[in-house]
Amino acid sequence: MPRISSLMPFRNMHAAHRSIDVPRGEAAIDTTLQAISVGLATIFISGELFLTMNHRNEYLRFSLDIDHPLIIDEAYQVYSYIFPLREPV
Repeated sequence: MPRISSLMPFRNMHAAHRSIDVPRGEAAIDTTLQAISVGLATIFISGELFLTMNHRNEYLRFSLDIDHPLIIDEAYQVYSYIFPLREPV
């Protein structure tokens, strides 16, 4: 599940507020940005909505239009593997 894994920093930073719930010495600006969630990192250009962030000096980008369908497909593949469809009896 490479796409889901590569986007986990967004979940950890913007959805979970981990630095507030379980601080690990983040800079005050990181804690503040997490507290306001994705507000400042949301960009809308030419009809495309995407989020950006710098994670460990790596530029990450989540495009709602492009990445969401990929993530849903990856999640469905895992779910289907764990819970295979059974033929009706």
